[in-house]
Amino acid sequence: RFEVLDLPGVLADIAGHLSEAGVSIESMIQRGRAHGAPVAIVMITHEAAQSAVERALKAIAASDKVRTRPCMIPMEAA
Repeated sequence: RFEVLDLPGVLADIAGHLSEAGVSIESMIQRGRAHGAPVAIVMITHEAAQSAVERALKAIAASDKVRTRPCMIPMEAA
């Protein structure tokens, strides 16, 4: 989960950091608000190494468009 500014290119930046770490997005939810206002993005990834996800989250958190520290909740397949 990320809280980011709702601006063009922010989602592309997040996806790029995930891709660089070898993490693939399975699904995503973003409910828009006023342009430029903070918005929550919730993503579920395909199975990935925790270290890869943590590496991507560290890069994402460094962005000036990210308002809060990214949150990760590990899930296991049923």
